[in-house]
Amino acid sequence: MKTCNNCFENVITTNGNCLIESTCKYQLTHNDQTVCLIHNNNTQEGIKANNCKYTQNEFCYLANEGYHTTFNTDGNTANCEDAEICQIVNGYIINISCKSEFVMTTNGLCSQDFNCANYSGSVCTTCQQNHHIANGGCVSNDNECVIQNKEICILCSNNKITVDGKCVLTDSIKCKEQLHTEKFKGCLRCGDGYYISNSVCVRCEYPCTHCSNLKYCTKCDAYSYTKNGKCFEINEILGVCDVMMSTYEGCVACKDGYMRSSDGKQCVKCDTSCKTCSNDGDYRLEQLFEQDDEWVYIVRRWFALKDNLCYKCGENCTTCDATFECLKCGDNNILKDSVCVHFSQIQNCISSQNSLCWECADGYKLSDDKIECFANTNYGVVVGLPVVCVAVLVVIIISIVIIVFLFVLRKKDNKHAENVCVFKMSRSNIMMTKLDGDILSNKNMISFGDEDDKICIETESRELLCVGNSSKSNVKIQITTKDKCDKYKIRTEPQIVTLKSGFACEFEVFITPYCTMDLTDEVMIVSLDLKGGKQNTTLMNIKALVEQSTRLDYDEIKTEKKLGEGSFGIVYKGTYRENVVAVKKMKHVDNSNDEIGMIEFTKEVEMLDKFRSEYIVHFYGAVFIPNKTCMVTEFAQYGSLQDLITTKRMTKDIKPDNILVFTFDVNDKVNAKLTDFGSARNINLLMTNMTFTKGIGTPVYMAPEVLKKEKYTKSADIFSFGVTMYEVFGWTNAYPLDAFKFPWKIAEFVICMKIYRCVGLKKKQTEHLLIT
Repeated sequence: MKTCNNCFENVITTNGNCLIESTCKYQLTHNDQTVCLIHNNNTQEGIKANNCKYTQNEFCYLANEGYHTTFNTDGNTANCEDAEICQIVNGYIINISCKSEFVMTTNGLCSQDFNCANYSGSVCTTCQQNHHIANGGCVSNDNECVIQNKEICILCSNNKITVDGKCVLTDSIKCKEQLHTEKFKGCLRCGDGYYISNSVCVRCEYPCTHCSNLKYCTKCDAYSYTKNGKCFEINEILGVCDVMMSTYEGCVACKDGYMRSSDGKQCVKCDTSCKTCSNDGDYRLEQLFEQDDEWVYIVRRWFALKDNLCYKCGENCTTCDATFECLKCGDNNILKDSVCVHFSQIQNCISSQNSLCWECADGYKLSDDKIECFANTNYGVVVGLPVVCVAVLVVIIISIVIIVFLFVLRKKDNKHAENVCVFKMSRSNIMMTKLDGDILSNKNMISFGDEDDKICIETESRELLCVGNSSKSNVKIQITTKDKCDKYKIRTEPQIVTLKSGFACEFEVFITPYCTMDLTDEVMIVSLDLKGGKQNTTLMNIKALVEQSTRLDYDEIKTEKKLGEGSFGIVYKGTYRENVVAVKKMKHVDNSNDEIGMIEFTKEVEMLDKFRSEYIVHFYGAVFIPNKTCMVTEFAQYGSLQDLITTKRMTKDIKPDNILVFTFDVNDKVNAKLTDFGSARNINLLMTNMTFTKGIGTPVYMAPEVLKKEKYTKSADIFSFGVTMYEVFGWTNAYPLDAFKFPWKIAEFVICMKIYRCVGLKKKQTEHLLIT
């Protein structure tokens, strides 16, 4: 057998097979094994290196996370140790991202910091207590420093506070009282010679020995004195003081031309109006310009003498009294409130004379005291012009309101006219017949529904009626009912319309029936001749067939005789559509204003309508018309198990009164039926927490929980049914009259736990009741 020893392309074979894989560039085929020596450059397949993400021909170009490529000739990978991502640069391993709970140091290496509390990437964000972040890691705080930021201490411990970022003792900075909280420590009061600055005591600047802050001094050293919060050297006062105080804090006697200040610490220069002043502080006039009359006049005119002192009058004041109240002003000034002001400061004053305003601007006049200028008011213009403007504005507003109202009204009429169909009869194919006089119509009777499609109760039904005008003048037409009807509601659209001669209108007649009935009634078409003023009334029949429901027509119910009366109403024997029925007229909804009673009556009827069973008295329906409300049920000719007429009482309990006998024939399936079942309660509501019984009726058939006014379930009806069956089977009263003379004795017997003590029965009677 011949085999190939040398293949044409990139294959070395020993078995003669020259086939090469598509992903392989150089392949070795030996016996039955095939090994790819070098793969194609565009693939990631081949002999892979360990922990490598991208390998080509056993050489790793991209290592997995936590490893790095060595770039050696063998193309292997190496572990990054504590780093998550690292690489080799110039032969050195550079960490790029550290593993969890490792931080990057300043030298680019990953190390574990046991004092770090929270990490963000490869950076520590929060250190443990008494440590702070520095150089990428957590280092211990300075001694006695609780909170520190780099080299600055923020909060110190014990009796130390921060000064320039360092912790120092409070005694060393003259702090007498300090504030100590969880996150703040500082000085509140400093010792003598210090003041508080940023919660730290700072020494006062020399020569100040006591100060409140850097710029205000309260006491100086022995060679200085205070003035306005500053220290002045004593040498300054020596030039004006003859005798100094022993403490060098002030002057005892000042030199000529000076006087002691009020505090006795300084020498103040005498007033310019005095030639000399005494050293005891009092001014003294000595030879005041005795030979110069002009200066004497000036002093007497511009100054006032008080307590032997000369004081200058106010500004621009030429004469003032001892209280320095100005009496006369200089030129171009006006005396106002004892103060001299320039006439230009008085509004609309243009000149002054003798301390008064002399002339006002045009349109203004002087006041009575000739100090101010008032406008020369023209009351005819001032009052008349606003009144005229207001009147014109009111007229404009009224005109706008009228125009808007007329526009809205016209728009409403146009919109209403769009919904009214008025047409010319000569151009219509509708056949119109004469009703009465000049009134035409397309129908002789308005009919709603038929035998196959009766109209629905309390739902509005619609019919169309065309009414035309055959007279020669305009006619106004309206459709209405003869009398107010409580069985149905009828309305027309449009309610009223004006027709020209030869025109007709299409009326929409809507009727809403309130009960099941075969309606036959009349409506009136009222027409008014607008020219002659003559009114004419035309009658038109209306007929409606209403669907069968439990809402009955009271005119179809005929009552014959009264059967009984209870707290809820009166029961009559009657007929409804040739059926002998029992009619219960309800008392609590006789008042037409009793809205709540009508709602309850409606719910009760809806409840009765749900009960349809051959063992329950058939419910025909009810009348919902106010003042005529009643319920119609099947009539039982043999009455109840107990005589309903004799008791004259209606309750909502299961008892012989509510079981009516219909036949004595034992072959009939049903001999008696349950009545007033729906009036008692709905079976769905019975399982709720509502209490329906309100103490009406005797307690003979009431369960203990009902008598206690507690919540009850089906067991209450089972109890009532059991007492009823006991009386039927025994043909006797459940509670003997000789032992229970009053109804409440029965209630006490049922609900009381201690039977003998509560009721006072003999033991045999009680045991007899309990056994039965």
